[in-house]
Amino acid sequence: MTAPPLYWVRTVPTGMGRQLAPGWFVRTMMRGWKCMMGVLSVYHSTLEPGAFPHSPHVHEEEEIIVLLSGQLVVWVGEGQTLIGPGSFFYHPPGERHTIQGAGDQSSHFIVLKWQCQPPDHEQYKLETFIHQATTDSFLDSPLRVLHTHHLRNDILLRAVLVSFDKNGGYPLHKHEHDVVLILLSGCLHDITHNTPAPAVIYYPAGVPHCHRSDMAEGVTFLAFEFHAEYALNL
Repeated sequence: MTAPPLYWVRTVPTGMGRQLAPGWFVRTMMRGWKCMMGVLSVYHSTLEPGAFPHSPHVHEEEEIIVLLSGQLVVWVGEGQTLIGPGSFFYHPPGERHTIQGAGDQSSHFIVLKWQCQPPDHEQYKLETFIHQATTDSFLDSPLRVLHTHHLRNDILLRAVLVSFDKNGGYPLHKHEHDVVLILLSGCLHDITHNTPAPAVIYYPAGVPHCHRSDMAEGVTFLAFEFHAEYALNL
């Protein structure tokens, strides 16, 4: 009998991490995880106000960055966008971009970066998107779809904001898609782990899991769902 696929949990590490450039510090949370999208690595970064991690560049990986605290300026081509906590953005392969710390405090953010073998043809033109968090994002519904976007290899990304109060949550369930949770606040309880924010949790398709909170402030997380017509042969 084949063992079910594993999931993993990583809390955001304390401390600044390794300095890779002036004002830029990085800690590796996961490296080389084989999943539906390809090979995934996850990092926690700190960027000081005014600092750049690098000059505008391009890379072969797809990338999602989620801002936990502080402010960032996202540079794409000639355009610039200022974002705040809870915002996130996607860079496709080959698009020139960088970011810059803004405001008067350090910025802390999660980087999801993965690479796959591109298909013989691209059905969709891959484009950057930026989602700006708003103060009313948590008020109208406990589950709010923020964005959908086509990725490489016919994978559809669905970004969902989930928030529930004390003793709220979801019973044991499983999905046909992979999902990455970015825990923004509270403490998430599952069958085998109790994880305080901030943290990153990865559930492959078919893995049973549940979500529950027993803290007064409840739980809020971003769920990045990766839906595919077929799984990559890894």
